[in-house]
Amino acid sequence: SRYHFLKRDFGSLAAADIASLRDLRFDTIVSLNVLEHIEDDVAALRAMREILAPGGHVALLVPAHPSLYGEYDRLDGHFRRYTRRSFEAAIRRAGFEQVRLRYFNTLGAAGWWVTYKLLRRSIHDSGDFRLMNAAIPILRPIERLIPPPFGLSVTAIVTR
Repeated sequence: SRYHFLKRDFGSLAAADIASLRDLRFDTIVSLNVLEHIEDDVAALRAMREILAPGGHVALLVPAHPSLYGEYDRLDGHFRRYTRRSFEAAIRRAGFEQVRLRYFNTLGAAGWWVTYKLLRRSIHDSGDFRLMNAAIPILRPIERLIPPPFGLSVTAIVTR
């Protein structure tokens, strides 16, 4: 089969090529750092909408700020980075209603700019994430209270 199901007490999970799931319906779809790897992102969002049950939700996370696009993104197979506006436009073209859309991880965006734009690195190692991982427990509650004006990622929760 082209997909794998995992059944647990809380429900079922599927890891699959979305095109193979046309006959199924899901209450929730989670897509983290996927759309930037797909040339036709709107078609992928439409495919998600097709298999989403009415009233269902899709949680999305994509890399932010086209100005941060660099060699690392290219080598990782990214077609793009998004602004809030471009991400919202893709979501709307796919036929979704926007529920919530925001930037996430301000510190990560600053670190990304230094590492991959200023220093022009094309790889990273575990040391690159030490500061960010140490700061996340402090910054997360702040970002929940005060939505950041920029971030390393854009997150969205959309509904059918």
